[in-house]
Amino acid sequence: MLNLATHLSRSAHVFGDRTAISWCGTTLSYRTLDALSNRTAHLLRRLGVGPGESVALCCSNRPEFVWSYYAILKLGAVVVPLNPQFKTREFMHHLDDAQVRAMLCLEGRGETETGHQARLAWQALGKPEALFLSIADDVPGRSEEWDERDAGATPAPAANEETPGAFLADSLRSRIAAMPATFDTVMTQETDTAVILYTSGTTGTPKGAELSHSNLTLNAAYSGLMQKADSRDVHLVALPLFHSFGQTLQMNAAVVVGAEMVLMPRFDPLRALQALAHHGVTLFAGVPAMYLALLDAGNAAGGPVDLAAVAGTWRLGMCGGSALPLTAIQAFEQQFGLTLLEGYGLSETSPLALFSFGDTPRLPGAVGYPLYGTETRLRPGAAAAGGEPGRGEVQLRGHHVMKGYYRRPDATRDVLADGWLSTGDIGEYDGGGEGNGAQPAGAEGEAHAGRPLRIVDRAKDLIIRGGYNIYPREIEELLLTHPAIAQAAVVGTPHGRLGEEVAACIVCRPGGTLEPADLVAWCKARMAAYKYPRIVQLRASLPRNATGKVLKAELRESVARPPERIA
Repeated sequence: MLNLATHLSRSAHVFGDRTAISWCGTTLSYRTLDALSNRTAHLLRRLGVGPGESVALCCSNRPEFVWSYYAILKLGAVVVPLNPQFKTREFMHHLDDAQVRAMLCLEGRGETETGHQARLAWQALGKPEALFLSIADDVPGRSEEWDERDAGATPAPAANEETPGAFLADSLRSRIAAMPATFDTVMTQETDTAVILYTSGTTGTPKGAELSHSNLTLNAAYSGLMQKADSRDVHLVALPLFHSFGQTLQMNAAVVVGAEMVLMPRFDPLRALQALAHHGVTLFAGVPAMYLALLDAGNAAGGPVDLAAVAGTWRLGMCGGSALPLTAIQAFEQQFGLTLLEGYGLSETSPLALFSFGDTPRLPGAVGYPLYGTETRLRPGAAAAGGEPGRGEVQLRGHHVMKGYYRRPDATRDVLADGWLSTGDIGEYDGGGEGNGAQPAGAEGEAHAGRPLRIVDRAKDLIIRGGYNIYPREIEELLLTHPAIAQAAVVGTPHGRLGEEVAACIVCRPGGTLEPADLVAWCKARMAAYKYPRIVQLRASLPRNATGKVLKAELRESVARPPERIA
């Protein structure tokens, strides 16, 4: 029997009044966080939500995300984290696919905000209004941006379980106020699904990776060991908690050891530096674009930021999503006097699989060594590897690998066999010996547990923009609904700060006309902000091979010299 939520109950018992969350000038203890989670679990139960049922959680980095996440788990239900940037069309797919029973959703402001978009989807699917629980934007006159209080300009008042605090959402507060502050956590099986994290597979259609209580508990525990973390640590959480990186390596890992989380709703490099200094942050996780922005902000910072204070406490930076240039790593470590380590993982692996541990040799370009209990191997002969000696498709096996894709047995069989997960990424082993870490020949390659892995390439069409995975087919399908578009292909093009930018190559219908700026605006209104194309190239035709497949390699070269760039 195992339930990930028991870690919150334990930390509430062991650490009690120790700060669990700092947010918008308010602090929340572990005892209060646990009580709020218990009250929310009671509310969900009274609304008829039971063990094994899916509950969507759509919220930015706020206390409500943390206590609602654990409330759902305490009930024995399944958390389905959703991106608050989704539009109605995207919400409909995820809510329907995950068979969501109830939803807790940040309201936001106006008709373009999260609550409005999600409610339209909820109603279109015919779901009961009583099971749509609103998390209002409850700080008057404020947006999701931080203000001076986050940098310590005013004292931070503490909340308690009897008077939860002014930061609580009005609608949710009124619903949970009369609920009991204790709750008997449902003891699930370790293999029961705890979270469905949406990703995309080879088809590009969003699919839900089923992660068990065991997957997430062990990944969080080993993340904490890798961080050498304890209750004295302070995380600055700027990664979105609906994503596996921030959810496991920061939120769950912090709760396991009783560490503090400073929640940042939206990343801003200067304000992040201010928070690092004021809160005595020791741990931070981010994607390369965030570290590059912090480096620039640090170089330009004057009076508002005490860089000596930042360097005095910040001891570890964790980077993932894509490679960070070695020169940037060296400059960052010199500027802030910390250790910056890179890792590798997927939503399907909870996510951490490999990491450049601080006490192991660090090799430029390598993503590190397997996490304890993880095996890696390279599948020789994989088409994407190009037949190069020593290279193959990266496969992973271990306690962190997902159960499968929710209600997608065929898609699961495509990537999982005998416990081995095929990642679609191409890699090679580092460390010398046989060429570039070449393995003996074999049907599936030899498993390795002690050699650092280097990612040479990744699934050809995947775009990683600022740490977000973007799947071209999803965007292409939307583009083809535009009345003026006959053909569409989406590719990534290099971007100095974001890693890649999204580019759309368009062929108009006969007689049709289209302005690139208008198409960018059209896409922006229909998909999350990180997805929509900023680059539009109008073409007479798309290059294709003899079988009619679009030659995206040619398009990438063409887009490198685009006729039209849209900011």
